[in-house]
Amino acid sequence: MSMAKTAAPIRRVRRATVGLVALALALAACGGDDAFEEEIGGDTGVTDTDTDTDTDTDTDTDEAAAGTNDLGVAGSWDEIVAAAADEGELVISVHRGSGYEDWCQEVIAAMADYDIDVDCTANSPSDYVGRVIAEQQAGEFLWDLVVAATGNIQASLVPIAGVQELGPWLDVLEDESIREEDNWVGGLVYSDESNRVFLHEYVLSGGAYVNTDLLGEDAQPTDLYDESLQGQIVSRDPTNVNGGSMSLAWFLAQPEFGEESLRELVHDQRMVFVEDPSTMLQWVADGRAAVGFGANVDDLEDLQDAGLAENVIQTDWAQYVVAYGTAVLADNPNPNATAVFLNWHLSQEGQQVWTDVTRFNSSSRRVGVEFPAPDASPQYDDMSQYPPVIGTAEGTESVERVNEIALDG
Repeated sequence: MSMAKTAAPIRRVRRATVGLVALALALAACGGDDAFEEEIGGDTGVTDTDTDTDTDTDTDTDEAAAGTNDLGVAGSWDEIVAAAADEGELVISVHRGSGYEDWCQEVIAAMADYDIDVDCTANSPSDYVGRVIAEQQAGEFLWDLVVAATGNIQASLVPIAGVQELGPWLDVLEDESIREEDNWVGGLVYSDESNRVFLHEYVLSGGAYVNTDLLGEDAQPTDLYDESLQGQIVSRDPTNVNGGSMSLAWFLAQPEFGEESLRELVHDQRMVFVEDPSTMLQWVADGRAAVGFGANVDDLEDLQDAGLAENVIQTDWAQYVVAYGTAVLADNPNPNATAVFLNWHLSQEGQQVWTDVTRFNSSSRRVGVEFPAPDASPQYDDMSQYPPVIGTAEGTESVERVNEIALDG
């Protein structure tokens, strides 16, 4: 299912080295370790908040156009575009992966029309957030934007105001359609009520990995409670924030299961915890385990392409949804170029580019954007079937509860 891509070269800029103590503290603050190591939100797993309801930075479009905001941008849109060319640079972090590197090339091409050079770097979210915290603690504000899975941003940068409130940024954009609630499934949705991370995509992930020789192709979550499976259920260590704990959060969200059932699954069924998801997948494939949580579907596809693990399937239960979003960094160095990028990225065209190149299962909340693999994307019209979205406040709480249950006993 995955799309093989050849990464194009990307401009890099060497950045200041900061103290090891600050860096260690920053990394300790970051939960998770990859695309799906993030957080959560309300009935649909998100906070749906109008851009003009926040307090300190309230402003309307007329005030923003007159240059009365604190964003550091010029007044009219024409003046913003001219000032962006004068800045001449934009510094972006995007999620790690060849598809995201391809997206960087699309951004570079789009911003070249405005005489803006783009430094676009692909990072894992946890590594990037740790780096930014350390830099900001050292007084270095080197980045304009981050576009990635939102969990680490929400958990670590939002509480310290490391990213800006986004309502005023949307207000200055030329493309009025970006601000219209009806153009986004669920409206203008942010990771939490502080409106600092705009959610533009949900990604479907997780599921259980089942050995069909042991459980059959129609295995159901209720089957896991049979005494014969004691010690035969394995998970990427759910005491940490990762794909294992996120998949297990599904049980908390289901009325027929819930907290006590998850506790029984973890402890009474003697669930085995492993650190390496590839090891867990190998155990399921060779029959040392009947079912596993927290594997990477790309690893499964690689094994099956090599003629291995053909007895393993990924279920449509124990799935979770990850939020991807956009945030503007505090004291970003190129505010006018930032506005020009947002005007493109959140437009119909920009969101279509995102879905076309980043992943085989990419999608967008922007109405009218076509998905490359609709069956592999969340059902946007029924988000209630999933646990709270990873990358929002409620999702963080849900995964933390799984961590606590796994640590008990």
